[in-house]
Amino acid sequence: MNAAALIERARVETGLSDFGGDSFREGLEVLLNSARTEARLNATGEAALELQVVMLLSQRLRIEYWYRRHPEIDAKEIVAPLMVLGLPRTGSTALHCLLGEDPAARVIRNWEGMNPTPPPEAATQASDPRIAIMQGHMERRDRLTPRMRQMLPSSA
Repeated sequence: MNAAALIERARVETGLSDFGGDSFREGLEVLLNSARTEARLNATGEAALELQVVMLLSQRLRIEYWYRRHPEIDAKEIVAPLMVLGLPRTGSTALHCLLGEDPAARVIRNWEGMNPTPPPEAATQASDPRIAIMQGHMERRDRLTPRMRQMLPSSA
């Protein structure tokens, strides 16, 4: 796993090249070095990690592209954002779902997290084509790891 090769794959996949700075590169190198020297991944694990890294790099490129084309984003005020972060199996997903039950709250949906740009529009958010893409990812995950759905029920 080579950072330069994964970065190039993301560039080719998206047709974009501006990552908006290099602040991510050190962390990427640490992650890939750890995967090579500590994780003891099999071929499937290596392939899955490479796909995940390319997907995240591609997201960064698309977000940066969107941001550059919409400078008015900087004028938007986000009042009291709440971020839910947690290690696996600590209840962070349950908390995220619980917060989503509040009609006044706006939680990010799985399909938005997977492909956040462009932001969803209210009129088409229930039929956004990214929902079907995410559903396909989840169905593949369920075929590869059937017990995952029991451990972490989720929807697109």
